[in-house]
Amino acid sequence: NLTVALTLFIFALLSFGEIVEDLLIDKETLFYLDFRIQRFIEGVITPQITRFMVDVTNLGGLYLSLLVIGAMALYLLYKRYWWDLFTIFLVVGGGETVLVLLKLFFHRPRPDQQLVMAHGYSFPSGHAFSAVVVYGFLIYTTWRFIKNKSLRFIIFSVSILLIILVGISRVYLNVHWLTDVLGGYASGFSWLVFSIIMVNTIKQYYRKSLYG
Repeated sequence: NLTVALTLFIFALLSFGEIVEDLLIDKETLFYLDFRIQRFIEGVITPQITRFMVDVTNLGGLYLSLLVIGAMALYLLYKRYWWDLFTIFLVVGGGETVLVLLKLFFHRPRPDQQLVMAHGYSFPSGHAFSAVVVYGFLIYTTWRFIKNKSLRFIIFSVSILLIILVGISRVYLNVHWLTDVLGGYASGFSWLVFSIIMVNTIKQYYRKSLYG
């Protein structure tokens, strides 16, 4: 499990580094892809799609995320899974700190002519970051504690769909560039895996020191 987790962590970090290099240093493919995607979306905007995307970005990106976090925390508290409860607070609370620091470090302006109000810097996308962290931890928790394979598959599929839709909604509403969303995915996944590895390492060390 540790080998798999470390592999995923390194892959996510390298992906984030590649996005940053392509976007802010070399200004290569991804840099120009941002503008192509923006022009494409300008041609498909309709009131119906806009309403749907606003609902997705509000429900999937904020309200549903808070509901999922609260439900997971209550479940872990009820089961007295203290280490997992600590993990969720580290993943969510620490993730918000990491996100703010990344935004301040890169200080990238948002696109103009946004369809909804958005404040702060653009890179990486906070909604994409949070979606990966929250729904990714939901998948992790489901795989650990739920034995029903059908329920596992449903939660996994819905979580992945929500992560993708939240990212699409941010680009469609022109509050983020495509690379902001990709950066949010990569940095959010990096933090999620890092937090899980760190807590499990501390847990193993604590048990060894306690029981010899």
